[in-house]
Amino acid sequence: MAATHQWQAVGEGLHAWIHPIGDWGWSNAGLITGGGEALLVDTQWDERRTRDMLAIAPVPIGERITRLVLTHGDGDHVWGNRAVGADEIIASTATADHLHSEDPGGFARSARLLAAVSKAPIPPLPGPAGRARELGRFARYMTRMTAPWAYGEVRRTGPTRTFDGVLELEVGGRAVRLVDVGSAHSPGDTYVHLPAEQVVFAGDLLFVGVAPVMWIGPVRGWIAALDELRALEPKTVVPGHGPIAGPGELGLLRDYWEWAIGIGADGRNAKLSPAETALQAILDTEHEALPWGSWWSPERLVISLTAMEREAQGRSPIHSLVDRARVMAATAGVAEALRNEGLATTSFGPPA
Repeated sequence: MAATHQWQAVGEGLHAWIHPIGDWGWSNAGLITGGGEALLVDTQWDERRTRDMLAIAPVPIGERITRLVLTHGDGDHVWGNRAVGADEIIASTATADHLHSEDPGGFARSARLLAAVSKAPIPPLPGPAGRARELGRFARYMTRMTAPWAYGEVRRTGPTRTFDGVLELEVGGRAVRLVDVGSAHSPGDTYVHLPAEQVVFAGDLLFVGVAPVMWIGPVRGWIAALDELRALEPKTVVPGHGPIAGPGELGLLRDYWEWAIGIGADGRNAKLSPAETALQAILDTEHEALPWGSWWSPERLVISLTAMEREAQGRSPIHSLVDRARVMAATAGVAEALRNEGLATTSFGPPA
């Protein structure tokens, strides 16, 4: 990937580790310094890249990061925790539970297996060979996503302090609020608010320039969280993925979810699968003109529509490894169909 991370100032003693595209795994982080203190918001998808991030972090000479705050439990925000060496790791109770349910070692083994499968020749035949092609497509998609990361080196490191609701902190004399909004993108999402500076580190409650992913929901809960963030009237919002934003991007993501709710309901009424609904919506001639028509990874709509369908049916969220593999296979299928139509999807390039 040509685009790279860099630290960007968002206020005095406030910095954001930003990837300009923010596609799969390329997450943002935050740093709050002052008065001899330093607090980090989130890490990276492995320890190696977290160390790279910390090596050039704008921490004043003689100071060290003593506190680490986690916005949620997805690996791309927490699997670098050990590399920080913080005295205290803070997360909501729901985030702590989520983090401990994810296994970096198992993920590393799966990634190696899929990398091997992605290189296997598949004959162009129907029946079992057709299913093999689906597996190969899934394996290639996942391998392009996971190739840059060293999951095998990760040792899961969870929070030492948990909270529910709101936790008030102080960093170098400035107020820092941690607000747990509950289940939305993940089983537990938290944002970090600096009221005086009007800055918010939103975690994966906000994606900018790339389609969001809703594994858990409910979608109305996510919309409520966006409304809560907008009510804070922030000047600067650091998303979990994508470039630094403002309140306008919060409203845009809200509009995206309202659109997704509508097409999801239409698809269910038409007896279409989430993958069929997503593909139809993205290929619609009007989609390109929508504000999100040029976002990276539009195929991720499959995941969000699946979460909405499960909610509508009263089923459990997408959480188990089997459920995730199935929905990712469907997502890979839509990505390939879009590429066949000449549409760019993921930023990590064409199939190998």
